[in-house]
Amino acid sequence: MGYYINPPNMPKEQWIMRYGVKITDVEFRTWRFGEGNKEWVPCCLVDNGVFHALGVAYSKEEARIFGNTKDARPNAYFRVRMTQIRKDRAMPPEDITYLEKVL
Repeated sequence: MGYYINPPNMPKEQWIMRYGVKITDVEFRTWRFGEGNKEWVPCCLVDNGVFHALGVAYSKEEARIFGNTKDARPNAYFRVRMTQIRKDRAMPPEDITYLEKVL
């Protein structure tokens, strides 16, 4: 299933444009997980046609899946601060706690 950002106070597209920092697909796919970088989270905004999803890559495998170059869906890559996710309650608290452990 994965982990997704769904801020309650604005659309996810607006939220990531305001608080995220755009990164390249290469930066996204080569993110260094488990090396103590708990401040930032790599995210992928995926255009599913009817809706957008803002997925969080929490492992190399997730980054590989979201960063699949054979996936024809339009997407954009970002990094966002965990503190912003927590502040805006953009994810359930138990998901935030999990991410802070694995990143």
